[in-house]
Amino acid sequence: MPPQKKLTDRDTKLLEALIKTGALSSRQVREIYGGVSCYHYKRLKELEKRGYLNRTGQHIQITQQGAKAIGDISGQDDAPIRIREPWQLKQRKNIADIFLGLSKDNWSFMSSRDIKKEVGISSSAYISCFISTARKGYGYAVYLLSNDPHKHTIRNIKGELDRLIQHGISKAIIFCPNPESMKKFGAYNGRALNELLVLPFPFGLSLLNNINQIHGDIQSRFNNCTVSIRPFADYEEGNTFISVLINNDFIKKEHLKEYLNHARKREGREIIIACLQSQAAQFSVQFPGVKQCIIPDPKGVQNESAAQ
Repeated sequence: MPPQKKLTDRDTKLLEALIKTGALSSRQVREIYGGVSCYHYKRLKELEKRGYLNRTGQHIQITQQGAKAIGDISGQDDAPIRIREPWQLKQRKNIADIFLGLSKDNWSFMSSRDIKKEVGISSSAYISCFISTARKGYGYAVYLLSNDPHKHTIRNIKGELDRLIQHGISKAIIFCPNPESMKKFGAYNGRALNELLVLPFPFGLSLLNNINQIHGDIQSRFNNCTVSIRPFADYEEGNTFISVLINNDFIKKEHLKEYLNHARKREGREIIIACLQSQAAQFSVQFPGVKQCIIPDPKGVQNESAAQ
């Protein structure tokens, strides 16, 4: 055990996660501390004794004193995220899964509170968080649906998607915790976004973490491919377009449908859809007769439904 008043690196990581997400489960705390025996319980007890944490059942939240402690380290002055209703604890736990599950080498995370403040989005908006890649300006507004979202919630979220461009955001992700929530989200007919990824949760985190490797696999199968500027395709090789639909981009799929229906016959070019093994059957239904380049699913993760 470290000296009583000293915060370990994992203590700091825990407090940082709490200030960004609002709440963690005991399982998530154990992951932060490395899953070693009951060490995380000892640290939780110590941090609670210092007044840095509150525990409600299996959920852990940060106190004002804990926020001050992490602020002294990071130089930022953030108050704890307010959680008024019990159902919000579960939502915050899922947001913490996003924060903890994304590779820190490839992704950065902003809380819903921070992104709303930075770009002027209403404090009552549904946006769950904002994630961005190492490339400047390449970020996604993230929405996390409940297991059984109400129709008015879906309608309001789609309205927000249409307005994101007013705040300089052109890409979004909808995480769906089960096939039913993905089905309820339905179609999206807006064109204000450049990308709209509708992904199963938490499997979609694995897709985002592995997307560079997946694209490398695709490029290795088409040795002479070049990047395409067409909105429905990622690459071109000779007379062939390769459309990567692994991230289930609704905007790209709409562009692809338009091309197949109105321009393919005129141009006479071939289309190949690159998708995961688990997505192949679904995309065969959505795009009948279109050839596929099938990529193995990321190892160690079960995909219940990665396409709609």
